[in-house]
Amino acid sequence: MAEDREFQNSLVNHLSSLIDGMKMLNQSVANNLQTTHRFDAEFIKLSRQNMQLRDQMIEFHSEARGDIRDVRSEMAAFRNEMVKFRTEVNSRLDALFQRVGELEGIVEGCVTQLRELAIEARSQYNEILNALQGNLQNRRAIEDLNERLEALERRFGV
Repeated sequence: MAEDREFQNSLVNHLSSLIDGMKMLNQSVANNLQTTHRFDAEFIKLSRQNMQLRDQMIEFHSEARGDIRDVRSEMAAFRNEMVKFRTEVNSRLDALFQRVGELEGIVEGCVTQLRELAIEARSQYNEILNALQGNLQNRRAIEDLNERLEALERRFGV
């Protein structure tokens, strides 16, 4: 009986240690998720800057070509077509950049919701772990009380 009690106490202590370890692991996972979200935001910023740089390089290249074509009078018709094309492409690019901006706003909203859900899930998980740990401790206390009651009953012959 005493060996079973020691084994149960040892098991409860090991389970409590395991639950504490799971809490620390859960916190570490949450911290890693936050770090990942920060990296994602930085990658989005870098991508946007890359697109702007590419647009500026295309614009610079177009201006250089335009200057060369201005020198040649026989290319005037071609230059006019390029201006029209460039205007059309710029308007399309502006529309695309606007849509990308809207999508980034939506993505940021979703990321915020996901962060909140992850925090809530982690909080609920910790509450469950705390309830389990409390249950184990309550069970140990009940067993101790039962043993004391049995000892008193034996002592008084009840």
